Amino acid sequence: MKNRRMIALLISLVLCLALIAACTPAGTGTPGDGGQTGGTQGTQPPQAQPPAPQPGPETGGITPPDPNARYGGVMRLVTTAEGAGPIGLPWDIAANDVWFAAPAMETLFREYADGTIVPLLAEDWELDHDRNILVIHVRPNVYFHDGTRMNAEVAKWNLDMINEEGTPALTYGPIEVISEYVLEVYIPGGFANATVAAFAQTGFRMISMENFVNNGRDHAANNPVGTGPFIITEYVTGSHMRSVRNDNYWQPGLPYLDGVEYYIMGDVMTQTLALQSPHGPGSIDSLRTHNTEQVRSFVDRGYQPIWVQSLTHILVPSSDNPDSPFYRNPYLGRAISAAIDRDAIIAAQGHGVWGALYQLATPARIPHIPESVDPNYGTPRFDPDYARELLARGGFPDGFDTTLILQPGATSRDAIVAMQSMLADVGINASLEFPETGGWTTFRSGGWDGLIATNVINHVYFENTLLNMFSRGPDFYHSFYTSDELEALIQGSMIFGDNLEQMRAANAYMHDNGLIVPMWVTNSATIVRPGIHGLPTRNQFIWHAYVWFEWED
Repeated sequence: MKNRRMIALLISLVLCLALIAACTPAGTGTPGDGGQTGGTQGTQPPQAQPPAPQPGPETGGITPPDPNARYGGVMRLVTTAEGAGPIGLPWDIAANDVWFAAPAMETLFREYADGTIVPLLAEDWELDHDRNILVIHVRPNVYFHDGTRMNAEVAKWNLDMINEEGTPALTYGPIEVISEYVLEVYIPGGFANATVAAFAQTGFRMISMENFVNNGRDHAANNPVGTGPFIITEYVTGSHMRSVRNDNYWQPGLPYLDGVEYYIMGDVMTQTLALQSPHGPGSIDSLRTHNTEQVRSFVDRGYQPIWVQSLTHILVPSSDNPDSPFYRNPYLGRAISAAIDRDAIIAAQGHGVWGALYQLATPARIPHIPESVDPNYGTPRFDPDYARELLARGGFPDGFDTTLILQPGATSRDAIVAMQSMLADVGINASLEFPETGGWTTFRSGGWDGLIATNVINHVYFENTLLNMFSRGPDFYHSFYTSDELEALIQGSMIFGDNLEQMRAANAYMHDNGLIVPMWVTNSATIVRPGIHGLPTRNQFIWHAYVWFEWED
């Protein structure tokens, strides 16, 4: 996505940027730039559906080293990680703490921002439709940081552990090792468009089986051992992670940096000063932020933005909490939608990177229905009188009291305060809660009474958004009502081919039943100081192996 300076073009800007992300054709480029260096090929189904994964070409997704790169230096980053617990077991990593593990651990496949899948620790793959088998060819000559070999047996062990102890969105297994570097994974019910992409997600990072088996679970959890370009040397929960270059990394010539460090730094002013300071101890080189004012300020001063996948800011009522007025009440969520003037909040707080949204799918994603097609699709637009009518129909003609809980960093507090005032105008009296990261995790995974304000990543394969966030499997949104009908709609979208109708049906069900209240689409960013190269132009994760400084460090 490209940045623009004219806030007056806000809505058009966000729509155009999002569409670019969805429709960029495959080409050539470094990892993360939306180009294709290996992986899926083939025709795209109607509606610009991301290509269904196919076996990768001989290049295997490997990018040659940059002949212009300089070696050396330590990159210091701040992101949304919480530092809540150990990071050695990918299936147990708490929420955003996966950022700390990213430099050290890798997945079998890698997903690009345009939906392209390339092999990584896998060398290739095949889809056996007759047997519902995903055949994975593991890359030879890959070693973990402890010197043990990555092969099919280790890949099977990792996938089995993820299946048994984690909450993978994908249902798979049993797994059979065919040879030293080939395994077959059974996919019950057949393939979906996102089947291979699922194995590229953060929870599927591979770790050393021998470290776990020989030293025990606790040791493995606290001593991460992956195959990545950097080796973690220090991790302090709630504080930082430090790593050094893996001199035996399996991709020759990489990485360029001597080390990567991540820090937890919550104060906006401290972040800003650290990113403005000259590179060195006490400074940072990169900042991932949802703070749109902060993003705009740095971009306008020439810092590089790495645009993250489009985020949908939503309110989620406690529709499955029997103690809540929202309990299986389809009217109250829709009343809230009609009570909030999105355009006013965006004008005051959006800083050119928000756009009003009335449906879960952003304009970048296949299920999105443009207003030019249906101007009233989704949840109700701003109309206080209609909000009061819906309240009465829902059994609360005089309004009710509730709580509005903000996910840390999801949006500005001023936006939430503005929401509170608008809700009060129609009789909904919302007290505000601003939990820290640990408290937020408790609400999200343990349940709540009222409304949570949160961001949802719109995955390239949008069915993953539905499955990962709103189905019964994952450990999210325990006070969200997943009815039998909604679960059937979500599972029905997990097919191979054109699933547009199924995805739209699931979206419409949530909108019509007031289960979610979409508010706006935003493009959060990772801001990087000038002079740092090898970065993706848009993606959720920095791929650290390719990063280099133009200066000598």
